[in-house]
Amino acid sequence: MDRKKRKQFYNQIMQEEDHYRVEEQKHGWVGNLHRRQLEIYNELLEKIQLKKGCRVLDVGCGPYSIGEFFPTGFNITAFDLSEKNIQRARANSRNKKLKIKFLVDDAQEPKKIKGAFDLVFAGEIIEHLPNPKIAVKNWARLLKKGGFLIVSTPNASIAKASEEHISLQSIKSLTLLLEKNGFKILEKHGVALGIPGLNPFGRIFLEWHSGISDLFFEKIMKSVKRKPEWAYDVIYLAKKVK
Repeated sequence: MDRKKRKQFYNQIMQEEDHYRVEEQKHGWVGNLHRRQLEIYNELLEKIQLKKGCRVLDVGCGPYSIGEFFPTGFNITAFDLSEKNIQRARANSRNKKLKIKFLVDDAQEPKKIKGAFDLVFAGEIIEHLPNPKIAVKNWARLLKKGGFLIVSTPNASIAKASEEHISLQSIKSLTLLLEKNGFKILEKHGVALGIPGLNPFGRIFLEWHSGISDLFFEKIMKSVKRKPEWAYDVIYLAKKVK
């Protein structure tokens, strides 16, 4: 799928009010997956200790920007291929009185983004791109030497391909791709234990009983943090060393 067709595809599916069901699924597997991701992102941001004034790039930001989790004083640029996503992200940012620069551009081959950034954040985006090799090469180009990259994506060993998830990465394949482009991986964290036996009826039950659900998923998601090979989703922290 070329850039034009991808843009049309994501603009079309984002016509739905909440395509990714972030608001609807505040509990259960999906809701707790989102919460666990944000917890780990915050841990990593604290570890790398970016100074005020640093430049942060949010790749394929969707309707919400990672910039919403930063304190004031950072120079944040967020972009997405879908105009619908950028409209929503800009509105969300405006409602929270945040200063984030939004652009419509392609996560795989950004044309409008200039300069070198201190942090590139690519959350749940690489699996949507037809050519991850080109994407990672471009993200490395936009980073300063010594800068950081945070990538999160489903684990190809557990997750299944779909109409949107066209480029799933195994831990091995993404590790090799990052290293080939001058990155040293500092940490890998598993998010959401893959449980084949948790059938749809089990998930529905847990989502109906939110108190039980949150306790259950909190335990299994925390248990897999140091075992990314068991995880449905993996978060990588890497540093550009070349």
